[in-house]
Amino acid sequence: MDITQIIKYLSDSKEIINAGLFAITFVVYAENGLFFAFFLPGDYLLFLTGIFVGSKLLLYPITTVILYLFLAAVIGSLTGFLFGRYFGTTLENRPDTWYFKRKHLDATQDFSKNMEAKR
Repeated sequence: MDITQIIKYLSDSKEIINAGLFAITFVVYAENGLFFAFFLPGDYLLFLTGIFVGSKLLLYPITTVILYLFLAAVIGSLTGFLFGRYFGTTLENRPDTWYFKRKHLDATQDFSKNMEAKR
């Protein structure tokens, strides 16, 4: 299986739900914590998961699904935070690449400062 097939599979909500709770949990974790996973269908997937659990097409108790997804979101967010905490300065000081442009980081920081000043 090559990378394009994997990306197509991971971006197809029906395939993810058919794969089960592990795949849904992984998508929620990855979308929250991994830089490269921003394209995954997280919100839409959560909506469909709720519908499938409610209609008994996904055979897990709702409490189990909520617990798994909550933990995936929290651990994913923690992963993203720790990545930024330990590698953010290294990435910030790198020369511009196709995925990182210093001007975008500066614009984001300026926007954040302006929003903070308006409070």
